[in-house]
Amino acid sequence: MRHGLVAVMLVAGAAMPAAASVEAGQARWKAGDYEGAVAQWAGAAARGDAEALFNMGQAYRLGRGVPQSSTNAIDYYRRAAEKGHVAATTNLGITLYQEGRKTEALNQLRQAADKGDLRASYVLGVATFGGDGTQRNAALGYGYVLRARDGGLAVAGPQVTRMESMMAAADVAQGRAAAAALAAGKPVAVVLAELAAPRPAPEEPQAA
Repeated sequence: MRHGLVAVMLVAGAAMPAAASVEAGQARWKAGDYEGAVAQWAGAAARGDAEALFNMGQAYRLGRGVPQSSTNAIDYYRRAAEKGHVAATTNLGITLYQEGRKTEALNQLRQAADKGDLRASYVLGVATFGGDGTQRNAALGYGYVLRARDGGLAVAGPQVTRMESMMAAADVAQGRAAAAALAAGKPVAVVLAELAAPRPAPEEPQAA
């Protein structure tokens, strides 16, 4: 029993310096000491801390405290995403998309959208609506962007209005159903299947 307790304490003790380094780095970042922030995060990232990996990705993407490098940003985002960091998954998708690696990018964005990330839903919606890197689907694209707007992402509001002005009423109705399904936590693949399913014909009124 004592050995088990010691093991637990060792694990907890190992986690505390990483968390402290991440917090110290965030404080330095906010103060504009980007090199100091990176110095705090580097060790925790090397030990596999997801938040530190994400922050290192941010530093390389922005070129703050380190030379700007999309390659390094993608590497850090990917390592954080593999540990379940949702914001890193979204940023990985966005960065890959900007690099022209759209198929891989949209796969990452779908994963993040499935987990409720509004930025992922927005970018994925715009791409899907326009058929940029994926098959065009106006209703689903609109649904993603509507989900982002209803979740509180301000930039999505004008995009919803623009999309509605270009859509048939039936597609708007489908998109609203898709947004409701996404908000309820249904995976993107399920929503796609529901949109593709044929709708039953209305029943004929029975003769009196």
